[in-house]
Amino acid sequence: AEGGAAPPSAPTQASRGGGRGGGSVRVDRGAKPSQRQQKQLRKQRREAEARGPDAAADLLGALGFDDEYLAQQTALGLPQRDPKPKGPQHAAFLAESEREYRATRTGLPAGAEKFYGDGYEEVEIPPPAALPPPTRDQLKPVATVLPEWARPCFRGTKTLNRLQSAVFECAFGSRKNMLVCAPTGAGKTNVALLTVMELIGRVRDAASSDEPFLEVLARHKAVYVAPLKALAQEVVAKFSDRLSPLGVIVKELTGDVQLSKREADAAHVLVVTPEKWDVVTRKQGGGSGDAMGSLASRCRLLIVDEVHLLAEERGAVLECVVARTTRLVESSQSEIRLVGLSATLPNYEDVGHFLGCPDDGVFFFGPEHRPVPLKQTFCGVTATRPHEKKMKLDELAYDVALSAVDRGHQVMVFVHSRKETLKTARGLRDTAARNGRDGAFAPSLDAGDPLRPFRQQLANCRHRELAEVVEAGFSLHHAGMSRADRGLSERLFAAGAVKVLCCTATLAWGVNLPAHAVVCKGTDIYDPQRGGNVDLSMLDVLQIFGRAGRPQFDDFGEATLLTTSKALPDYLRKLARAAPIESCLVPRLADALNAEVSAGTVSSIRDADRWLDHTFLAVRLRRNPLAYGCSYDQAQEDPRMGRFRDTLLRQAARKLDEARMCRYDRRSGAVAGTEVGRVGSHYYLRHESVREFNDKLRQHATDADILAVVCGAYEFEQLKPRADEVGELDRLRDSEGACPVRSEKLTALADEPAGKAATLLQAHVSRAPFSAFTLSSDAAYVAKNAARVCRALFEMALRAHWPSLAERLLALAKAVERRLWWFQHPARQVADLEPHVQARRQKFPEEALRQLEAQRLTVERVLDDLNGDAREVGALVRHQKAGPNLVRACRALPNVALDCDVRPITRTVLRVALTLTPTYAWDARLHGLGPEPFWVWVEDAVAERIHHCELALLHPPKRRGGRQEPLTLHFTMAVKEPLPPQFYARAQSDRWVGCASLLEVSTTNLKLPAAAPPHTDLLPLRPLPVAALGDARFEAFYRFSHFNPVQTQVFHALYRTDGNVLVGAPTGSGKTCLAELAIFRLLQNRGDEKLKAVYVAPLKALARERLKDWTPKFGALGLTVLELTGDAAPDARRLKKADVLITTPEKWDGVTRQWKRRDVARAAALMILDEVHLLGEDRGPVLEALVSRSRFMSLKDEQHRACRVVALSTALANAHDLAAWLGLPRGNPAPVARQISPGREHARFT
Repeated sequence: AEGGAAPPSAPTQASRGGGRGGGSVRVDRGAKPSQRQQKQLRKQRREAEARGPDAAADLLGALGFDDEYLAQQTALGLPQRDPKPKGPQHAAFLAESEREYRATRTGLPAGAEKFYGDGYEEVEIPPPAALPPPTRDQLKPVATVLPEWARPCFRGTKTLNRLQSAVFECAFGSRKNMLVCAPTGAGKTNVALLTVMELIGRVRDAASSDEPFLEVLARHKAVYVAPLKALAQEVVAKFSDRLSPLGVIVKELTGDVQLSKREADAAHVLVVTPEKWDVVTRKQGGGSGDAMGSLASRCRLLIVDEVHLLAEERGAVLECVVARTTRLVESSQSEIRLVGLSATLPNYEDVGHFLGCPDDGVFFFGPEHRPVPLKQTFCGVTATRPHEKKMKLDELAYDVALSAVDRGHQVMVFVHSRKETLKTARGLRDTAARNGRDGAFAPSLDAGDPLRPFRQQLANCRHRELAEVVEAGFSLHHAGMSRADRGLSERLFAAGAVKVLCCTATLAWGVNLPAHAVVCKGTDIYDPQRGGNVDLSMLDVLQIFGRAGRPQFDDFGEATLLTTSKALPDYLRKLARAAPIESCLVPRLADALNAEVSAGTVSSIRDADRWLDHTFLAVRLRRNPLAYGCSYDQAQEDPRMGRFRDTLLRQAARKLDEARMCRYDRRSGAVAGTEVGRVGSHYYLRHESVREFNDKLRQHATDADILAVVCGAYEFEQLKPRADEVGELDRLRDSEGACPVRSEKLTALADEPAGKAATLLQAHVSRAPFSAFTLSSDAAYVAKNAARVCRALFEMALRAHWPSLAERLLALAKAVERRLWWFQHPARQVADLEPHVQARRQKFPEEALRQLEAQRLTVERVLDDLNGDAREVGALVRHQKAGPNLVRACRALPNVALDCDVRPITRTVLRVALTLTPTYAWDARLHGLGPEPFWVWVEDAVAERIHHCELALLHPPKRRGGRQEPLTLHFTMAVKEPLPPQFYARAQSDRWVGCASLLEVSTTNLKLPAAAPPHTDLLPLRPLPVAALGDARFEAFYRFSHFNPVQTQVFHALYRTDGNVLVGAPTGSGKTCLAELAIFRLLQNRGDEKLKAVYVAPLKALARERLKDWTPKFGALGLTVLELTGDAAPDARRLKKADVLITTPEKWDGVTRQWKRRDVARAAALMILDEVHLLGEDRGPVLEALVSRSRFMSLKDEQHRACRVVALSTALANAHDLAAWLGLPRGNPAPVARQISPGREHARFT
């Protein structure tokens, strides 16, 4: 019978197996309720009334009773609810919203039964009817449907299962976006594998024989988005094994596993978490230069697993990732396939529309497709007191476990803390002993001792609690055990040597170890992100339920969820009735918008609306607008939700503008990103946190002030001190060893979340122990987020040019990451990298390290003052054996020696060459295989300002045992007069605490150049017409009628005179036309002499471009243009006949070195030097030699005609020095510095 009630013929009372205390009563809708039933129903009514006004009326319907049984509510005194909505439905989407709303409050699936017990309520859903055995046509054989190269990936598999066969044509035979909704264990991972193989086959067919196939595939990556790190590791292991015959590289990229740029480039399949891929794609368009930034552009397949997470808080991240991908497809016209994998969803059509799937790309498979049908039981404990609730949960877990064991099955009991695994095993054992069932869980000895093969391993087990409970038939499994002990527990359970495995959820994610029955004992878990207990996520529940049932052994599996009566309706709604999922993007809309603005993909509200149209929020807004705060009247007037979406976006833009993360113009709707917004986007900061930082962070903040600001971030707002934690928090604050940073401000924050976060952060860095599990979990959460916040604030301080604040923030960030204070000795970091604790204690005794700090033996004193004498160091620390290890550790710390060369370019611009010379011994075990990053900046200590900052990378030696090469940084920095007495150059390690170098750069001996003469303003001349050339042949060169202002003013000097000319102007000022004017002058005056014009281009590409442009133009005049570069070397006859030579500095330098014997060099009457400002670069000496040699040739050879030099450049500060070197007469118009302002064009001359 549907609706969760049994037919009238069913008995009204049923005894539950497993010895459950008190029995259970099932209410039969066809019989009159007994007195006991009425009493229990009245109790349920009181509890429902306490939960809310509508809860009592909807209680029975929500818990599984249909409308026929609800007719009894009048007799029981419950308020009656009209099942039909009042009032007409005026719009189709409102009817849909109402239908979906009421669908969440109706009965359970057919066959479900509701039971009441002593202190609990239970809903039992029988397993679905199994599908008939598949026919031969329904299953696709691997040997037939897959090409030969792909078959090794499915080795050991003869046919695809029913689900994989149904989706095969879409997954492997097309490039369509697709969505597969199926229960856990139905084989969705292999569907994802098929899509990866489709991409491999596509690239394989398109690859040419010139380039290896795998190198091409590395530029067409597949990205698998897994919701949890444990699942990501499982997918990496499975895909690596399956794809290894093809040589495909599968890599994990999560918060725990970082990849170098080389590793990321070489990988073909990346398995990531949603947050990590969100960060990678955010940096794609932000111009950050991040090593991972180009990965998104190389993605060709995006697989989103567990896409039903859209309904949870992390769903906003998935929405942003998918929306960003679909917009990238539109903007770049690239092909990126989207594949979604999900549990069963009622509104799968909406999710398919969100993913851009066609109708034939959406597949929905019911629970009957599970390989082992699942019987689900949901128990809600009605007790409210924690002690009573715990006792009832233990009792129910005992009943379920004993019932399964008595029937000859094994049981997994999932709990939510490491300590609880042992407590549960002991509790089940002791409860059985009290009930006279001692040894009920122990394995049978009829076939011998099942533990005999494991006795030796149990004797060597480090986790002694495992050996304690294993004799009673129990085993333990959690992340706190060693890998060997966890493997032993798995083998014990798989061999049947134990009947009950008490474990945490890590087993559900990381190990494929099924059992006939699983029990989830309790759903309250502590979440440090929210600062309290929350319900177990649906993802974890589905994964735990997925472990129930052993394929090929069980006809069905049993899964039991033990929770509270308050949480029971929610789990029933999500698991049994599968309510429609909704978007969670609205609360995070401001942060998501900032990510798009920072990436440059959104510049206005209109752009933002186009981006929002790609989200799941836009899909659900049109279907169910009332769920997102849209009023009834608004929904009627605007069915497309255009105005409501505009309102949401403008509210988000205003929030970002208030936090200074963007600049928002309310009139035009324009949105522009800021440096603060870009840092917030790249470091995943909430806009509420950035607003707090803007208000509280100051340039001259102390360590205590910085700690208060960091811990006052919105990320820690929920960490409110609980009553049972106050004592331990006070103890930690009073201990100077645990909390060394103290101030009145931190003391005033003691009772606030920021004060608790500051205490836990200091205790984490100090490695102080915690007695409360909640505090330990909170401390790990605070440390993880505080490091990220400190890094973000550090970059904000750099962009604000605040040196002292940047130095303090970087020190705090490294202290949190290394768990080492800046006043402790840096050698502790080397000690922490020892692989074994015992080896660390022997090589680096704690007493020796403390003496090292007490004696103030810094790294400089150990290596310089003591010359690295191990004996002397050992004597000072009172531990001779530790002396050599301490000296070795000091030499391994990455430090550099600084050397600086400062040269003035102008009175306000300095050119700096800063050399970093490594002074440490590179060790791959300590420093890794990648470069060592150093933050380098030059600061003015008087003005407290950073003049230049950059990240320098010191690469490892090229060969093993070799020395590292020094690194020289060249940069210019702007200064103000008068110059400070000195600048300070700093180099600080980005990763190592206490590794910094400081160099004082004195400016007393720095001679600044004389002040440059003022530039001559551009004269307000009338634009000169092309007819001024006076030659129709030359006029035909140009398609325009008048010269521009720069060309007009320089025309006389180039076309009417023969002197040297220097013209400096930015790109686009028409300098090529000026070179042509000089060539025209030569052609007019050379007469019968075969004089040549030489155009010297700094790059071969520029030379080819000029050759392509001038060859047809001068060819129309009967003139010859030749290229003389390293790629083109014409013979002597052609050179002699050429009129215009286009060459490079190095090539013309080689020709003119033997000018006395080469007619070509002596025939050059005009030399045009393009980009002459390169005199200050590496190729400058060649250009300088060309000009000097040209002037020398005219002086030494009286018969040689002087070579005219025309130099073209960008705007120069010391143009008069260059003019004097070129031999220009004083007052000759020289460099042009062109400035552009709205509506007018300006230029200045010297």
